[in-house]
Amino acid sequence: MHAELVAQGHECRENTVARLMRDAGIAAKTARKYRPTRDSNHPLPVAANVLDRPFDPPARNESWVAHMTDIPTRERATAGIFEYIETFDNRVRRHSTRGDVSPADFDAAHPG
Repeated sequence: MHAELVAQGHECRENTVARLMRDAGIAAKTARKYRPTRDSNHPLPVAANVLDRPFDPPARNESWVAHMTDIPTRERATAGIFEYIETFDNRVRRHSTRGDVSPADFDAAHPG
């Protein structure tokens, strides 16, 4: 509202406009939040189990898994992907759970 008033040539303070709007009961209309449903009791078809649920894949990168995540913006999706790569696929960063060696060094010392 303040930006619109200034654009029309009115001199006003942002806090004054906010106070007057609050006193008059005027508020911005907020967008409805997206609420994903997790209801499994639906008549929709269920995707086929293509992987046949192999919980012990024969080698690395043979199977991929995913889960439903609500990512509202592209920026947050990019940040999430970057965080995943840095956390799980950074071949240089040292991991305390692996004796403070990098994943590449750990894999070289423990083949298979």
